[in-house]
This record gives sequence, C-alpha cells and structure tokens, in this order.
Amino acid sequence: MTKKKKKTKKVMVKNLKNRIAIILDRSWSMDNMRDQAIKMFNEQVDTIIEENEDMDTKVSLVTFSTNVDEPEVWNKPIDSLGKLTKRSYQPDGMTAMYDAVGMTVDKLRALPEADDENCSFLVIVISDGMENASREYSSPMLASRVKKLQDKGNWTFTYLGAEQDLTQVSAATGIKLDNMQVFTASAGGMRGASASNIGGMTKYFNSRKMGATSVSCFYDGKKEADVIATADSTDDSVTTTTTTKTKTKK
Repeated sequence: MTKKKKKTKKVMVKNLKNRIAIILDRSWSMDNMRDQAIKMFNEQVDTIIEENEDMDTKVSLVTFSTNVDEPEVWNKPIDSLGKLTKRSYQPDGMTAMYDAVGMTVDKLRALPEADDENCSFLVIVISDGMENASREYSSPMLASRVKKLQDKGNWTFTYLGAEQDLTQVSAATGIKLDNMQVFTASAGGMRGASASNIGGMTKYFNSRKMGATSVSCFYDGKKEADVIATADSTDDSVTTTTTTKTKTKK
C-alpha cells in the first residue's frame, strides 16, 4: 500500500510579538560618520514600519557615550520611534558599550511579556569603537547574560562594528559571531552597513511571519531560517518546525 505524501507549505503565524531595541553608539569617534549614522537609523525605522504588518511590535532606542543616555523611546509602538536629526544625535565622549547593552537587556527582561513564548526579542548594537568606559557591567557579566538569553531561543543579538576584531567582540559580549558584521569607519562604510542592517531587518521580519523565534546570520544571506508547516493530508493537525538551510562547501 502506497503511503500518502505529506503536503508542505509555508504558513503565516498570527498573534506574534516583537520587542526591538536599537543600541546606538554616539561617542566622539562617530562624529565623522554622523550624517550617515543618522541616515542609517532613519532607514532602519522605515524598514521596521514597512515590514511589521500586523505584528505587535514595540521599539526602544538607547544611545550611549561615556554614560548611557536615558531612553527617549522605551518599549513603545513603532510609530513612536521618530527620526534622528543632527540636533538629537550629537556624538561626544567615550564608549560605555557594556553598560548600554547590559542595562538594555535587564530592562527588557523586566517587561511583563519577557516570558511570553509568542514574544521575540531583537537587540541591535551599532558601535564604531571598542569598549572603554563602562562601570556597571564587565565583559563576563554581559557575556553570561547574553548567552543565557540566546539559548532560550527567542532572543536575537546582533552587532555592527567598525574595523574591529569581531572574534574578540563576540567573546567579550557573548553575541554569536554569525550575527556580527564589520564595516569601514567612513561615510562609505556606513552606507554599506546601512544596507546590511536593512537586509537583516527584512530577514528577521520574514522569519517571524513564518513563526521563527530568532534568526542566525542576521547579516548573511547564505543561511536562512525557514519555518515549514507540515500538514498531514489525513490529519487536520499542523506541526511547525524550524530548519536552517546552509550551503555545502565543495
């Protein structure tokens, strides 16, 4: 007797929540890329609005230099995230990146929806320099927090850094190397970084629409997380599984 083949189709999962935090360096070394940093952020805002569709997405913006700034937007609907301007984004000071990421993570973990299985968290870190000013969080403290959250399966951390050894940054922060990308510390390099960020954000939302709770290789198109719903033709039940496609080296 021949068994019936299972039909495979992609499905759009409903009632999804996203909590997105963008952590943006505004230390003095960002001054020569100020215009492009503003443009990159604003393009990212546009992408979030365009790709979100019917999901419950809230956003936060955290900027930092020697100290972590009080967020003007924290866990608000996407239309609350206004555009940056030269007046609102003024580079100055040093780089307290560990404090910025650590404080943001701890505030996100305190949200009522932190344990909601339908809620995914995306933390995007953008910096052009190495850590040199944090006082509240050390590298081991931060890396431990980040790794534990990544292991939960519904947290994605990404890092976009200028001319840095990403292997060292990954070890220091706990962020997976596959979700990191380096760019040249120049206006042209920032333009390329902006394109990568837009592509990664689009990929994130496409994955979420199909039920994925996190993404790997945020900046890399070689690997994609696809969610496939397999419906048995003899059964009304639907099972959702996540698969990762990778290219095989010859």
